[in-house]
Amino acid sequence: IILVAPEVSSVQISSQETAQIHLSPSAPESAGASLDFTQTHDSSLWLNYSSIKGGESGQIKNIYVRLADDNLPEGTVITLKASDASVHGQGDMGKALNAIHLSGTNQRLIENIASCYTGEGVGKGRRLTYSLKRGDKYEALMNDENLAVTVSYTIAD
Repeated sequence: IILVAPEVSSVQISSQETAQIHLSPSAPESAGASLDFTQTHDSSLWLNYSSIKGGESGQIKNIYVRLADDNLPEGTVITLKASDASVHGQGDMGKALNAIHLSGTNQRLIENIASCYTGEGVGKGRRLTYSLKRGDKYEALMNDENLAVTVSYTIAD
């Protein structure tokens, strides 16, 4: 008998309804105050993934994230933090790194993933927390209704 496990690397985002989230600061309550970014976060999305480490060298994997279109309005920053892995699934699910500021460049979000699966759906894998923050250039903020940014996830060696 010859047993061969296929090399697997897959990642998906799960949510209750839609994978779209909305982040918007509140208007100031009085003249002279700035936009209020204190409540601009969302933790409704979950990162699910499966991996079988490959080859005799046992290549580990990492999950990278980036803004696919890199069109974040100047004057804003989106941070992303992945939680510890949920109790569902099995194997070596790697380690979540500190919160990152999203940009058009791939950044490592989860590292040292070996053979594992997280489970599929909401409440399984890692909870993702997105936060919109004011950047250094407040003067660059503009009312640009419904500006959409796409976040891209990749699992790779």
